[in-house]
Amino acid sequence: MDLDKFSFVTLFKLVMKEKEVYLKSAFGELLPGGSHKLLNYFITRGQIRIYKAGDQILETGQPSDHFFWLIEGGVKSRRNGELLLHKKGDFLGLAAVLQKIPILYDYYCISDVSVLLELPSDGLFELLGDEPQAIFPIMQILFKKAELTENNGVQIMQADSEEKLLRALQYVAKKYGLSDENTLKVELSGDDLAMLCGTSRTSTYRWLKLIEEKGIIKRQGSKIQLLSLNFLGKSG
Repeated sequence: MDLDKFSFVTLFKLVMKEKEVYLKSAFGELLPGGSHKLLNYFITRGQIRIYKAGDQILETGQPSDHFFWLIEGGVKSRRNGELLLHKKGDFLGLAAVLQKIPILYDYYCISDVSVLLELPSDGLFELLGDEPQAIFPIMQILFKKAELTENNGVQIMQADSEEKLLRALQYVAKKYGLSDENTLKVELSGDDLAMLCGTSRTSTYRWLKLIEEKGIIKRQGSKIQLLSLNFLGKSG
C-alpha cells in the first residue's frame, strides 16, 4: 500500500473495515515465517492505530503493558541522545515488554502517516506459555535490527566531516525510500541528524548548510529533498 495515495481519513476507514484481510496481507509480507497462532494473536488481540507526523506513540517510563508492530510508515525513538529509526516490520517497545520493565524510549511518528498494530503484553506471554516457538520470527527481527543498526552506525561514525551527514542521509534514503520528487519519506530535524551522526548540533547544522549550498539537498522545515543522488551509491 502506498500511503502517499491515501488521505488520513480514507486510510483509517479502509484499514478498520478490512482489518483481518489487511493484517493477513501484512503478516504474509513482513512475517512470512510466522505461525497461525501468532497471526491469530495479531488479529484477535491487536488494535489498529494510525498516527500522523509528530504524534508520540510511546513515552519513556510508561508501563510496558502493550507494544506495537509497525506495518506502514516510519518511527523514531529517542533516549539520552540516542536515535533509532524504525521501518515497517519492526516492533516498538517489545524489549521492555519482554524484560517486564517500563518503556525505554520516546517513540514518534516521522512519516506523513504510520499504521501500527497495538498488541497487549499479557497476550504475548499467554502465547509464550502455550507455544514458545511462535515468537521466534519476532525475535529474529529484533536481533537482525540490532545488527543492522550497529553496522550502519559504524559506517556513519567512520566518515569524516560532512561525509558523516551524507552517509546518514544515505542510510535514511535506503531505509525508507524517496518520494517522486526525491524527498525523504520521513521528517528528521537537525537534532535528529546530529544524533544519527554522533556529532554536535553545531557541526551538523553547519554541514547541512554546506551541502545545501553545494546543491546536494534542499530543506523545507524537517523535509529534505535530494537534488543530487550521486552520493547514494557510496558504501562504507
